[in-house]
Amino acid sequence: MIVGAASVSATAAAGVASDNPATAFVGVLPGALAALTLLAIALGAVAANVLNVYSGAMAFLSAGVTCRCAGRAPW
Repeated sequence: MIVGAASVSATAAAGVASDNPATAFVGVLPGALAALTLLAIALGAVAANVLNVYSGAMAFLSAGVTCRCAGRAPW
């Protein structure tokens, strides 16, 4: 949290004005490091949502909800 606040403060001090939080976060980073930072943010979001979907599916399974889908695998 401190790193994010420092990054946004440094971006504002450098004169990079943007309403986009991603631009504000990587505004003062060099090109390659900015790209890697954005990639890490995107992968982190995907990983967190995979866990959310899995835990939601386990909650439905433990509640006894079944799905009768036509395109379901035969096994």
